[in-house]
Amino acid sequence: GEASTLPDHNGNDMIWNPTSTNLATEGFFTEPSDVVFGGRHYVYVAMSEYAGDDELEHLFYSRLIAMESFVNQKKVYEDLAWVSIPLASQNSTLLDGTIEVQIRVSKSYEKHNLEDVEGCDAASDINDGNPLYAFETNSIMTVTNDIETATDAMDLIQVVPNPYYGNTNYEGDQIDTRVRITNLPKICTISIYNVSGSLVRRVDLDSEVNVTGWDWDLKNNHNIAIASGVYIIHIDGKEYGEKILKWFGALRPIDLDSF
Repeated sequence: GEASTLPDHNGNDMIWNPTSTNLATEGFFTEPSDVVFGGRHYVYVAMSEYAGDDELEHLFYSRLIAMESFVNQKKVYEDLAWVSIPLASQNSTLLDGTIEVQIRVSKSYEKHNLEDVEGCDAASDINDGNPLYAFETNSIMTVTNDIETATDAMDLIQVVPNPYYGNTNYEGDQIDTRVRITNLPKICTISIYNVSGSLVRRVDLDSEVNVTGWDWDLKNNHNIAIASGVYIIHIDGKEYGEKILKWFGALRPIDLDSF
């Protein structure tokens, strides 16, 4: 294959002659047209038997000449086993004559004898002898019912945004004000105080589902909007411990003219 839109990179001469240019511009490219890949002289390796020079004898020729059909494209691509985008070496030229391209993998995709693998008596025991890959997620798996892990997780509790300057992405309209306390334990008590030590808001959370956040609408226990200033947020996580946060908020006046 080649890209006819790249004549400066031998992309429209119907000859397999890739250049050494990778990107048209230095640095990070921003447009698809910046991707040159040597004129995009793709090499396709198919699983079907090579039909020689007479393409009319090739099983997929009728599909190749009707590529405007997505169904035909899919059938051709299903026959492909490997695709490569070769580039020429820097400051080199291609010689006349036969060109041999070797595309290798460290281990061929074929059935292998698995008798040496622990727990396998024959190649057909696992995956019918085909290549098999295994991995585990023990080191990153979720830990449940562990007091020590839950206690350490109390340090992840945050109030966002902090500081608050009149609006957040959590708010739905002009009269909505809210911040979010995140990474909360399932059962906890949130107490919010002003700097003089007066209780402003208290809420007990006992969620039956794993809701890990609580939205504070910036109102006190009497549903009255708080004043701008610094507030102390205390989270009592019961058997998991406590967490204290300092939060600053600058509230905005209600803008009813926007309705």
